[in-house]
Amino acid sequence: MFALPSLLLLLLSLCPGPGPGPGSEAKVTRSCTETRQVLGARGYSLSLLPPAVISGEHLRICPQEYTCCSSEIEQRLTWETEATFRGLVEESGSFLVHTLAARHRKFDDGLLFLAEKLQGPFSFELAAQSVGVKISEGLVYLQENSAVVSAQVQGL
Repeated sequence: MFALPSLLLLLLSLCPGPGPGPGSEAKVTRSCTETRQVLGARGYSLSLLPPAVISGEHLRICPQEYTCCSSEIEQRLTWETEATFRGLVEESGSFLVHTLAARHRKFDDGLLFLAEKLQGPFSFELAAQSVGVKISEGLVYLQENSAVVSAQVQGL
C-alpha cells in the first residue's frame, strides 16, 4: 500500500532544486549524487542516470526543468508505478469480488428456500412458523382482545 507514495517521493528526489530563472543559478544543485544513491538502492543501473542535472523538457513525467531523470529512468519508473498500481487494484478488487460472491450466495440460498416453501404442499401454519408467527396464539389474542382490535381497525 505504501509503494505508490514512495514512488512519488522518488520522483520528487529527481528534481534537485528550483528551475532556471533570475537569481536561481546559485540554488540549482548541479550534482545527481543523492538521486544516484536513492535509485541505486532500489536496484537501478547507475549508468542510466546522468552524472549532472540535465534539461528535462523532453520528459513527460519527471520534472521538465533541471533534473536528474533520464528518459530510461522515467520509463522504468512508469512501469514500476503501473505494476504497483495494478497490484493494489487487483488486491482491492479481489476482496470486493469475494464479498459480493458471498452475499450473492446468501441471497440465492434465501430465494431457493422461499421457492421450496412455495412449491411444496402449501401449509399456512408451516409458512408462518418459518417467520416466527404462531397462528394459534394469534387467534387466541384476537378472541381475548376482540373489542380492542375492532376499535383499532375502525379507527384506521
